[in-house]
Amino acid sequence: PEFPESELYNIIHGRVVNFDEKLGQVKIKIGGEAEPAKSVRSSQDWSVAYSLFARTMCFAFPHRIDEIDDYGNIIHQKFAQNISKYHSRVIAFDKAVRKRVSRRRDLLLSDFD
Repeated sequence: PEFPESELYNIIHGRVVNFDEKLGQVKIKIGGEAEPAKSVRSSQDWSVAYSLFARTMCFAFPHRIDEIDDYGNIIHQKFAQNISKYHSRVIAFDKAVRKRVSRRRDLLLSDFD
């Protein structure tokens, strides 16, 4: 799957993936700083980013398909259980989970109820 090279590197090395990088091109600010052209701000944005992430993860690590599917379902349920006003909290929760799992080799994304 098409995926930003920097984020593909993160997947292969077990690091946290920046969903903002996957949502669009990178815009360059004056002074040479780069930042994502679009960031994840809604359940729809998250779903688009996660879909690409999931396809890439499953391509690179086919043995993790169930984990990736289960985690995606868990987060989709969290979006469904909360009004859109609180979706930013679900997005923050997702970032925290992915960051924690990337730092611990004994955890899976789906290791919680």
